Amino acid sequence: MKEIRILIVEREKSIINILSAELKEREGYKTVFLKTGRDGINFLRRYHNIDIVLVDVSLAKEENFLESMREEFIDLPVIITTPIKKVKSAIKCMQEGAFSYIIKPFLDPIDIYFSIKRAEEIRTLRAREKELTETLNKKSKELFVGSLNALVKTMEIRDEYLVGHSKKVANISLEICYKMGYEENIRKKIIIAGNFHDIGRLGIRDDIMRKKGPLSKEEFEHIKKHPLISVEILSPVIKDNFILKSIKHHHERYDGKGYPDGLKEKEIPLGARILAVADAYDAMTSPRPYREAFSPESAREEIKVNAGTHFDPEIVKVFLSIKHSP
Repeated sequence: MKEIRILIVEREKSIINILSAELKEREGYKTVFLKTGRDGINFLRRYHNIDIVLVDVSLAKEENFLESMREEFIDLPVIITTPIKKVKSAIKCMQEGAFSYIIKPFLDPIDIYFSIKRAEEIRTLRAREKELTETLNKKSKELFVGSLNALVKTMEIRDEYLVGHSKKVANISLEICYKMGYEENIRKKIIIAGNFHDIGRLGIRDDIMRKKGPLSKEEFEHIKKHPLISVEILSPVIKDNFILKSIKHHHERYDGKGYPDGLKEKEIPLGARILAVADAYDAMTSPRPYREAFSPESAREEIKVNAGTHFDPEIVKVFLSIKHSP
């Protein structure tokens, strides 16, 4: 049988004795007694092994106890212990998030056990619901990411010039992040942004994607929509602003002459400034319908020349210091 750990916040010695004696008789219960709401919250912050909380109605109103429980320990059921004259206060506590209340002094100590048992059942149901929700969310995200990867493959089949482009942009961006010393959290986000930054090209007309000559003004305005389309495709599931802004703004220019919003310098999100360099390098070193591929040396020189106008000079410096860039 799983041991149920109960935190009891109570000052009255007689009540402490009753609770201690009643729960001691029940197999599988372990109790911790504290005397103030502040002590109770601090204990919960330090130890994460409590299953149920019993708290005196007066102590529940002190030190923002219930508010802290709501904000930090929402999964823990709180049972209010209250004298009959303070039942209205106990009911108010329930409106503020408490699970139930027990009248004290306890006429029948078994009421304590049944209240705790109900709270225990509710907590178990909440835990199962949370676990099921997390599992469903994980499966949904896996399915969505799989669908996005399939869309990227579709884009590459539709335009052979983009085969492997997204993956290479993600890898170059990751190298830059490593060199700049960014933590794992940023590195994971830049990989996602790189892999899906061009997915919005699925919304661009075929005749423009495959055109071998220069684009007209109208055609260029159409192709400029692809970062916005990318965000529109991704935002139902990807909620992270770093990723979405990196994708949306990877065609901004350091001098403010880019798109979609004409941002400049540090107004441009960090991820977008990194993607811009990686995207441009891979685009230049890959053949396109209207030109041959640049050599790696020529592409690196072109990026160097455009540092401070098209690209963030700090990121260009880091990129050029990477000896084995693709």
